[in-house]
Amino acid sequence: MDRSTESSNDRTRAALTACELYYGKNLPQKEVARQLGVSPATVSRLLQSARDEGIVRITIHPPQDIALAQQLVERFGPQGVRHASAAGEGQASVGQSAARYFEATVEPGATVVLDGGRTVEQFVDALPSGGVAGLTIIPIATDPPSYSVSAYELMTRLAARFDRAIKQKLPYSLHRQLDPIYEEGRQAARQADFVMLGCGPWASGYTAQEFLYHLGYDPPEVGRRHPQVVGACAYQPLSADGQPVYAPEVHDTMRHALLIEDLRELSEDADRSICLLASGAAKRDTVLGVIAARMCNCLFVDVELARALLDLPPNGGG
Repeated sequence: MDRSTESSNDRTRAALTACELYYGKNLPQKEVARQLGVSPATVSRLLQSARDEGIVRITIHPPQDIALAQQLVERFGPQGVRHASAAGEGQASVGQSAARYFEATVEPGATVVLDGGRTVEQFVDALPSGGVAGLTIIPIATDPPSYSVSAYELMTRLAARFDRAIKQKLPYSLHRQLDPIYEEGRQAARQADFVMLGCGPWASGYTAQEFLYHLGYDPPEVGRRHPQVVGACAYQPLSADGQPVYAPEVHDTMRHALLIEDLRELSEDADRSICLLASGAAKRDTVLGVIAARMCNCLFVDVELARALLDLPPNGGG
């Protein structure tokens, strides 16, 4: 064994010992430093190295409101919702809750379809590196790559977290010569084990409409052309009763890996997790539209949105 390998092994053993003392025995860093005969700064570096190398993983489990989650399943079970989570406040809590569910249920070689948006981004960021191997990851639509929370961008970021992940891209161009590649992606997406969906109001300030800027359209003007649209999910506009609304600005410029009817069919399979992630009471009508369309069978929301969906007063209300 050469000296560099031996030195690396020594650092790994030291990092492991530091973790056992700090995390396992709950000792302060100064006491860990005393027992190891090193400085507190060295202990801090060892703990950081352990996190970087995957020796220790830190995951956040937002507090769950079990009663609200049960009420959501009771209310929306007839529309296909079989699992619900009501956790914390805001997008980060929803993303963390969905990430913990994904970690507990995903298997090697699974196929995952990703929507775009900030809440799905929180899900991706909440997953630790080095999880199950061999995932196939597909963007739900050919949204603009310049869009920082596009499905394509999130596909790339998720793939970087898992060993031997396969990115199955869809062609941006609508040229017919690329149709076979597109159909191959569509067929793979229709066999998805997980679909992680975002949604939002068809309004300024929400990514459900914001992506239209990147397609070269003025979102407020598009909104005025389609007044029946209350929101969008999977880059597809919906009415309040869950009916798809044809919008040429979207449907004639983008390819979709999954259409609403595909999501409905996947949601009927109890072995597949078609997950809707959303937070904030402002998304109530859009989420109700998605549920009415039967586009999901798992619901991850924060407490504020859960109460709005159940027609309960906000926390602290009468």
